[in-house]
This record gives sequence, structure tokens and C-alpha cells, in this order.
Amino acid sequence: MNSKPASLASAINPDQLEIFLSNFVSQTGILDPNEALRQFNSGRWVVRSLANDWVDVGDGPFRFTVLSDGTSLDQWMRELDFNNDSDFILSSSDFRATNGSITGMVIMPHWLFNPEDLTPIKVREKANRMGFVNPTLEQTCLIRRIFPRDRAIDVGLERFVAMHDPIKDEHGGPSLLSVEFSSNDLYLSVANGRSESKFSGNSGFIFALPSYTV
Repeated sequence: MNSKPASLASAINPDQLEIFLSNFVSQTGILDPNEALRQFNSGRWVVRSLANDWVDVGDGPFRFTVLSDGTSLDQWMRELDFNNDSDFILSSSDFRATNGSITGMVIMPHWLFNPEDLTPIKVREKANRMGFVNPTLEQTCLIRRIFPRDRAIDVGLERFVAMHDPIKDEHGGPSLLSVEFSSNDLYLSVANGRSESKFSGNSGFIFALPSYTV
């Protein structure tokens, strides 16, 4: 006689299960976890992969999601490729790692702006009017990890500037991390964060959504 198989729940780390339930309740907006699970089991909610989805809304902004996994600053420093002192910027920042957080992200392509408005202050003003918020440094690193490089090139973007709070470089100037493309890879670099400095063309600008949005 076959023995009864172990339950799936018994094989899951309790901390990870708690994170899963917390995210599920948050995304459905149903505060009672039992009711949220009931509706999922009835087929009202479905699961689909989001971490690498790129939602093209006409001419932009482009939307996708990132999922944090607790990677520490030291681990990011070993994993990522750096250019133009971006390693100094990241290592000197107030980096905070999270685990299991799903965040809706947007990239505002340069063609949404008049050429004279491609400055940090003007980009932030438009993003604020659209309801976007500054990304965290962790979200910037996650974008570098998961982003479909070929898709970025297809739409004519050469780098993404993360519009986080500026961080002082080695000379005391405000800097922003950026994700840039080489012929066969992506790496972290640095953009000028002075409010009136001019961004180069073919840039996109990274912001986060204030709450999870599909």
C-alpha cells in the first residue's frame, strides 16, 4: 500500500511561505489571507510570470517588474560589472536589501521629452506628474540582472538612468547610477545628477510605481 505523500507546505521554508502569503495578499488587495486563497483556488486569480515581462504601452513608458531575493551589497559588488566609478557610488550608498518584494518599474524613453528637457529636474517633474517615484538602488541592481538587453536595443535605447536620490561621487558631485550596454553585456555606470545637467540622447529613465500595478 502506498504511503500518503508529504504535503507541499511541509517542504516549504516557513519564512518563505510567510513572504509568499504576504505578497499574495498585498497583490490581491484582500486582507483576509483565507479569503485570498479561497478566491485563488476557485480560479478567480491566476499566476503568471512577471519578472521579465516588458509591457509596451504605445510609445512608452515601458513597464515591467522586479523581484528582490535578499542579495546583499557585498554580493552585488561581486556579481555586477562596473564602469566609471559606479562601484564607488554603489558601495558608498545607503543600500538596503529586501527579500520577496515585487515592484512595478517603468522606463521613460527619451522621446517622451523635448530635447531641452532632458535634465534631471525636468525628467523628475514629468515623472512626478505621472505618479512615478524614485527607484531604490536595489531595484537598479535588479534591473541590471534581469533586463532583456536585446529588447532595449530594439526600441532604440542605449542606457537607463536610475532616477534615485543623487549620491556624492569621489569629488563630492551628485551622481546617478545607470545601466549601460556594451556590444555583448550590460554594466553599471554613472550619470551626472546635477539638476540642470543634460542627459545624452538614446537614454531611458528608471522610476518605480508607488504600489504594485500589473
